[in-house]
Parts: sequence; C-alpha cells; structure tokens
Amino acid sequence: MFSPNFFCVCLFAVFFFGTNAFAGKSELTTYYPTPYGEYGSLQAKRLSVGDANGDGQLSSADQANQDGHLRLKPQDGYPQNWDAGQTGEFAYSSKKNALYHYNGSAWVE
Repeated sequence: MFSPNFFCVCLFAVFFFGTNAFAGKSELTTYYPTPYGEYGSLQAKRLSVGDANGDGQLSSADQANQDGHLRLKPQDGYPQNWDAGQTGEFAYSSKKNALYHYNGSAWVE
C-alpha cells in the first residue's frame, strides 16, 4: 500500500522532528513589555529606567534594590540646561543629586 520511500520519509520526519519535541527543552523568546504600547494597568515591585549604574549596558546591576523603589538613569549637566521635557516627565540630576519633573515650561525640583 505505501512505498518503501514514503515509509522512510515518514520515519525520518518522526525521528528528526519528534526527538526535539520530547527532549525536555524548549525556548521561547518574548518581548514584554513591548517597546511601545498602551496598558490599562501595569504593576511592578521594582522599576529601573535606563542605564542606572552608568556602565554602558542594561543588566540586572541597574535594578532597584528594594520593592517600591524607582531607579532612574542620572542625567548629566544642570536641569536648567536640559532640553525641554514633556509635562509630567521625571529625571534625576547627577549634578544636583535631586529628582526633577517637567511642569510644562521648566524642570522643577
């Protein structure tokens, strides 16, 4: 009923594809949260924004130390020299050691 070639192809397919399915390993790559998106609710125990420790890369070393902490990448220069932000934006000044927000016209401590 089936030719020997068909049987060999089926046996090869089961062996080649089936062994990966039963190997006990799988890899899944996700991109969450997406680079841009809208969320009705987002909750985190700790939050870091940018290269908070200044080593030139994003890694676990940038993470906030405790639950409820927010860690920001420090901004260079003085706030009065920064580019205009968007209303409600936050930034940390490494020169002033203070947190600033943009009120729509200026960075305010």
